[in-house]
Amino acid sequence: MYFEYQNIGGNKVSMPKTISTGFINLGKNRLITVPKEVVPGTVITIILQGNATVKNDIWSTTLPADFKSIPIPCFKVWGSLFNPSGGKCNN
Repeated sequence: MYFEYQNIGGNKVSMPKTISTGFINLGKNRLITVPKEVVPGTVITIILQGNATVKNDIWSTTLPADFKSIPIPCFKVWGSLFNPSGGKCNN
């Protein structure tokens, strides 16, 4: 989730936007591109969620709106149905 400006009634308003990867099959990955129009000074919220696990909300963190794109931030989920874990790819 991130915030971007929208013009509402002639006023510039900060609005939340959500991007989802949708369902990802086991062993696959998906790239999400955050638009450049993120509201300065806000945070980008990263939430890793599972389906059919004992813990659906696996892991979350935030990035500043002006995060550096090199190296590309990478997050992953690992573990099992009964003990899912998540974090940065380099963990």
